[in-house]
Amino acid sequence: VICKVRNRDEARDTFERFRARIEEFIFPQIGQITVSLGVTEVHTEGQLDIPSEIVGRADQALYHSKNNGRNKIFLYDELVSAGYIKGKIEHNDVDIF
Repeated sequence: VICKVRNRDEARDTFERFRARIEEFIFPQIGQITVSLGVTEVHTEGQLDIPSEIVGRADQALYHSKNNGRNKIFLYDELVSAGYIKGKIEHNDVDIF
């Protein structure tokens, strides 16, 4: 899901409503389910993200959610800041063979 929000709190609130509605809904053939979510910011200024980086960050946050209780939302940037996952490592060196 890609959505435009003003800030991180609005993103968390939006996806929390989504998570809660899925949890409340009774699906006709399978009943009640829950979802785990990983959320990341899409950078639209400066150095732009490529799709694989966006999906990769969201995926890291998603797996943190699944491995830490499920039915939760984690934001990638907060997980990196807290040291739970490692952010992208920049390499500026050139290897010459």
